[in-house]
Amino acid sequence: MKQAMMKGFEKLEKAVMVINGILLIGIVLLITIQVVARKAGVSLAGTEELARFSYVVYTFLAWPLACLYGSNISITMFMDKLPRKVRLVVLIIFQVVMAGFTALASYSAYVQMQNQWGVLAPSNDWFQMQWLYMVVLVCLIVCTLFNLVRAVFLATGDMVHMTQDEINEQILAADKAAFEEEMKEKEGDA
Repeated sequence: MKQAMMKGFEKLEKAVMVINGILLIGIVLLITIQVVARKAGVSLAGTEELARFSYVVYTFLAWPLACLYGSNISITMFMDKLPRKVRLVVLIIFQVVMAGFTALASYSAYVQMQNQWGVLAPSNDWFQMQWLYMVVLVCLIVCTLFNLVRAVFLATGDMVHMTQDEINEQILAADKAAFEEEMKEKEGDA
């Protein structure tokens, strides 16, 4: 079952990467259009708003995956000094607390979506604000689930957290092995 879930997560990650790539290109184009229009003396306030909305969607689409893989921004200076088992317990507790936080944020997004029902965006009167909050709500619910999934995977050993020092040691060991292999091949050729 874990294999199927991980394949599903990989497909989701690829889809989010494609969508976010398109959003990023769109943001750059919208901002470029706005800058050029300003230089030409034309006001295109709607482009700034659309770029902002695109960035919100971009961020909230990526957040659940960052939580799932433990790649969200964090300062681990003190955490990396803890023994492995203590660090694991702290990480599991952190994931559960984050699930609680994102669940509360989901409720807040739900309330905000209800409050914004039928409200049009200030510069783009075709865009209803509840659409933006629907995306935020769905992403926060997924984020809550992914925090819990990561907590379970960490507890069962299906996911492992490595400190930056451990990652560096692994990279150095792989590079050393590749270098030694290359040297053996050169000695064999000589």
